[in-house]
Amino acid sequence: MRMGPVDIITESMPPLFDLIVHADVLMDMEGGRVDLQHDVHVCVRGGKIVEITEAAKSSRTRADATRWIDGKGKLLMPGLINGHTHLTMSMFRGAAEDLAFHDWIYKVILPIEGKLLNPELVAIGSELAMFECLSSGVTTVADMYYFEDIVADVADRVGMRGIFAEHVADFVAPDDRDSLGENYRIIERMVHRYRDHPRIKVGIGAHAPYSCSDATLTKVAEWSKKHDLKILIHVAETAREVEEHVAQYGKTPVQRLFDLGFMDRRPLFAHGVHLQPGDFELIQKTGTSVVYNPESNMKLGSGAAPIVEILRHGIALGIGTDGAASNNDLDLFREMDSGAKLQKLTCKDPTSVRARDLLRMATSEGARALGLENEIGSIEVGKRADLILLSLNRPELQPIYDLPSQLVYSGTGRLVDTVICEGRVLVEAGRVLSIDWDSLKVKIQAQAQRIKTFLQG
Repeated sequence: MRMGPVDIITESMPPLFDLIVHADVLMDMEGGRVDLQHDVHVCVRGGKIVEITEAAKSSRTRADATRWIDGKGKLLMPGLINGHTHLTMSMFRGAAEDLAFHDWIYKVILPIEGKLLNPELVAIGSELAMFECLSSGVTTVADMYYFEDIVADVADRVGMRGIFAEHVADFVAPDDRDSLGENYRIIERMVHRYRDHPRIKVGIGAHAPYSCSDATLTKVAEWSKKHDLKILIHVAETAREVEEHVAQYGKTPVQRLFDLGFMDRRPLFAHGVHLQPGDFELIQKTGTSVVYNPESNMKLGSGAAPIVEILRHGIALGIGTDGAASNNDLDLFREMDSGAKLQKLTCKDPTSVRARDLLRMATSEGARALGLENEIGSIEVGKRADLILLSLNRPELQPIYDLPSQLVYSGTGRLVDTVICEGRVLVEAGRVLSIDWDSLKVKIQAQAQRIKTFLQG
């Protein structure tokens, strides 16, 4: 039988890309440069950025992608990186207010954790925090806490990226109440489960020099080397910590960590508020990095980290919110604003740091601090497709004269329209797609009642 044109069977080719984002404005942060480009196509395949072209010179059309996102009236930039946080502690938001650091941690936070923390609370608290992070444009977190395997599992399901570090210290941990090494077994399970995962990285968290013996710190470093784990640790957060350390050991916390060989593993220091003059050279020459947490440090009266000196030494510097129990939000735009103004105030110099410095801390430099600079932090061909679209039509941005500065000094998470992580759309038109808020809110309220009853004695 003779076949006519309608009888011929054709097989259509699949689209060339999984996703194309057409951005009115692009701030790619490549090389840490805060430059703006206009009318750009960013093409994504297999979770990676594979092509970036000027729209006027591009032949790409909607038919070339499974999904096309029209960024008219929007800025496209890298997903933000929260370099230090404790996601689960969102459940303790507002529970320990207006207290000095040592009262805050020893009289309220540690008792709550010791009595009430369990896998269910961790799962709910971390999901609440991830909802807030995504809503404000954060695609990557560096988290350290207990039951961290559960936190990583929630992040995997929700679609976020991060380093998830199980907490180790000399005090009894809520997930190792019998002191039988369960925290190390958690790390082993995480290493096995997420060995080759594209988004979930396993870390190890030493709580702090003041809460870890030499033996504990040495063991953490050994495990870091054995399993290739990033170390997260609080360092020089308060003046009291440094003073007591010098009295006990005859050296600063940083010098002690250096002498133990702990810093050979290029750890990530959270806070660094009270770094001493000799500390900067040790941090620089070991490739150790620091994360600035301005709002938490302000609220707890810890002080202002010496950011100008850290930058002068070329040390990789990120920015973080800390946990919501001491902040009380996870909005990294607000953190950038506070962080810049705090330095201007303490240095008595409005030029001490600039808005562009904070944008780097939240993107390209934040990625370098986490050791992920080859994967994220900028929009470049070959990097993971972690992208956010911000509305340029929000009233708080108008009129626009210097967009990068206005993002820092005027912006909040309300600017966020779209969030993409590993090429997957997680937020669309300001709505988080990967978390059921109504269901989560019911669980939050039940856990909050347990905490409230405990606090009331």
